[in-house]
Amino acid sequence: MRRGFPLWVAAGLTGLMSSACSPTVLPIKEPDNCKFQEVTLHIISSGDTNRAPNGEPRPVQLRVYQLANDVSIHNASFEQVWREETETLGDDLVKGEELPIYPSTRTQLKFERDDKAQHVAAAGLFRTPKGRSWYTVFDLPPAPSEGACGLKGEDGGPPPNPEFYVWIDESRVEDGIEHAEDVPEGRVQAVESQAKAPAKAAPTPGD
Repeated sequence: MRRGFPLWVAAGLTGLMSSACSPTVLPIKEPDNCKFQEVTLHIISSGDTNRAPNGEPRPVQLRVYQLANDVSIHNASFEQVWREETETLGDDLVKGEELPIYPSTRTQLKFERDDKAQHVAAAGLFRTPKGRSWYTVFDLPPAPSEGACGLKGEDGGPPPNPEFYVWIDESRVEDGIEHAEDVPEGRVQAVESQAKAPAKAAPTPGD
């Protein structure tokens, strides 16, 4: 008389067969959070910047703005941006900072790109600004939150962080890509960013 398998053996074999046939379900990995891009401004100045009445070149205060839109600065006058930047740039102004730029120097400013910023503007507070040459605007690449995390650079690696070159000469602020290799006095001054969001206006009584 043949004897069958014990029940516990049969149950074990059934379990093994079930596990072998069932696909392995791996836990879903949440995507890594995108990091904000780091923007670098290379600011190069000539030896003929912002001359005083006696003809001596002088430093110029440079304002660097992160803008959600560049329409307001293109429509603004020098006086409006100089005296009333917050009111003039309005909701377009995401963050801003100001730093002195001396004649015949190269300054490197690095800052974390705000997710809402689509443009970077550099505006010089010159003694005698002329026309529309007192500022320049650069377009930023897509923000990481817009799906750019998965983009690849030309070599297949991660895309490089944006770098822009600003050239300051006399009373002009321009795209300085043609001066990318210029290093006046043979040194580069690195400046720590002090970018801040604009202060919100105090609510009026009754609001």
